[in-house]
Amino acid sequence: MAPVELVGEGSARAGTIEGSVTGAEKFQLDLARAQAGEAALVRSMTAKIGQAAVEVLAGSRPAHQLARWLDARSYEALQIRAELTRSVQRNLEHSGVHSNVHELHRNPSVRSLHCCAVRPGVYESSLVIAESQRIRALAMRLEERNGVWKVTALEIG
Repeated sequence: MAPVELVGEGSARAGTIEGSVTGAEKFQLDLARAQAGEAALVRSMTAKIGQAAVEVLAGSRPAHQLARWLDARSYEALQIRAELTRSVQRNLEHSGVHSNVHELHRNPSVRSLHCCAVRPGVYESSLVIAESQRIRALAMRLEERNGVWKVTALEIG
């Protein structure tokens, strides 16, 4: 970050913000910048993982594509839910409830997203995702372990 000049100060060094902060204040500024970058990363991951999870439930994405981003418990729960959803859809189709007309797949879109830092390296997020036929609410918890972010809790409404 380039120093910001303060108008009317005597020396060029004293006339910059970086020249007037203590070591502790600089540390706090650097920490705030790092946390802002971390929050932006988590927001982006939340949106992409949430959208992909809804696509798994819709049957348009295989669950294994999310294995890298979900912990074992969350991944297993998503797989079970996706299989149950597919089973119900198959049963409805075999019973003749649905017509032969199938809607083209449309990507779900994130309508809103909120992230909250619980503590360093841990965020909880909620998002609303619109599909063609319904709106879903999702909640997830992301934790950083050994430099890798993982979803440790995933709830899909």
